[in-house]
Amino acid sequence: AGMTGPEHILTAEDGGLLRAMSALSDGADPSLAAKDLGTVWEITRMDSRPYPCARSTHSGVDAALALRREEGIAPEDILSARVDTFQVAWQQCGAGAGSLLPKTPAQAKFSIPYCVACALLYGEVGLPHFTLEWIQKEEVRRLLEKVTVADDEGFSAAYPRHWSSRITVECRDGRRLTAEVADASGSIDNPLTPRQVAQKAAGLIRETQGDRAEELVEAILSLPQAEHLPQL
Repeated sequence: AGMTGPEHILTAEDGGLLRAMSALSDGADPSLAAKDLGTVWEITRMDSRPYPCARSTHSGVDAALALRREEGIAPEDILSARVDTFQVAWQQCGAGAGSLLPKTPAQAKFSIPYCVACALLYGEVGLPHFTLEWIQKEEVRRLLEKVTVADDEGFSAAYPRHWSSRITVECRDGRRLTAEVADASGSIDNPLTPRQVAQKAAGLIRETQGDRAEELVEAILSLPQAEHLPQL
């Protein structure tokens, strides 16, 4: 179409991407950009995020959802909850003041206590949970203050190949419940199911299309079989 662009976008001495990044690393190897070209597809090794928050929170959310689903615990049953995770997740989303007691939507997205509290309370973590109104909910504040986060040596040693978390809940009736997730949902070792993909899409579409969300998801999924393009 006659359009042009930088020919040496990766390797240009002035403005090349590899040059720009070299200050943060030990240098760059341009040959890796074409290594196994056409035979290895890096897109198949990419994560898909099921929840609209920091990726480091996701295995903790998965563990909390699994515990809620399998044990049927109610928020009022919980005395305390401890999330053991890898060091990077603890540092990013479980150690700072903004993570421990978030006051803004941005802080909530980088808060394991907040995200885990929402998972235990509502059985889901979606866009509506990251609004100022939701962050200020009394039931959320009460529960997130019961959640502590710790660095687990085993999980830290397995990172970055595995992003793991374990949640342990102490209940008022004396029960001690645990759930562990080796790989966050949406990773190459724990890919999203078609149902999870549809649920995430519906949650995003619902923000602008309301009750039509599920209808639109179904229309998109049926495109390969459609004789005519649907009115999306």
